[in-house]
Amino acid sequence: PRGGPGPPAPCRGLVPRAPPRPPPAPPAGAEAGAGLGPAGPGMLAAGAGSEAEVCRKPPIRERFLPRGPDGYAERLARFRRLYPAEKATRGAHA
Repeated sequence: PRGGPGPPAPCRGLVPRAPPRPPPAPPAGAEAGAGLGPAGPGMLAAGAGSEAEVCRKPPIRERFLPRGPDGYAERLARFRRLYPAEKATRGAHA
């Protein structure tokens, strides 16, 4: 698994959901990076807050739900219409 808040916002609607994983739901403050998670034990050791304060789960900023089976029908039809022409050009330059 990779770190970070997930794919860039314009791409999130294109990411298909692979069950049983939940849809992307970056928490508020996720843009700060993955370093804040490992900093928690250090904050606790330094007495920078209680466990309840330091280890609280951040609120979800937004959720990105899959489009469903018909969400890509228009793109699939376009692909099927254009693919034969694209395939034909591959042999022309060999």
